[in-house]
Amino acid sequence: MVESNGFEPVLPFVSTLRRYLRFCVVGGSGMVLDTAVLAWLGMGLGWELTPAKLLAAELALLNNFAWNERWTFRECCRSGSRWSRLAKFHLTCLTGMAIALGCLHVLALTLPLWLANPLAILVASLWNFRLNSAFNWPTLQPAPKSGHPTS
Repeated sequence: MVESNGFEPVLPFVSTLRRYLRFCVVGGSGMVLDTAVLAWLGMGLGWELTPAKLLAAELALLNNFAWNERWTFRECCRSGSRWSRLAKFHLTCLTGMAIALGCLHVLALTLPLWLANPLAILVASLWNFRLNSAFNWPTLQPAPKSGHPTS
């Protein structure tokens, strides 16, 4: 009989929560970078809003991908080449933006914008985290110990 300390079911949740919090920190760094580049290009260099925002957002996405690759999901498997993960990361984030926009429209019907927007971002971040965890950086599943039953 294998002794259990009672923590086995909690450990995957804690690991996932820790990874999600890292994912949010990385997202926050991307938001700061996006805002800084947008301000520099728009106010500093006089760029038009749309090209400035597109470049700022792309730099933020590249920042987020690099930090997720090196920090958030460092102990996870790598699915495909770095270029394919980057492409899937972009598609996931674009879908997340659409989800955030849809949620924002719905939530803003009954909530003030200052509350609706962070809630919409939260929903999108959960989507982005879940899809990136599944398709770009799947978690390694430990193999069952030999000689011990798996159930």
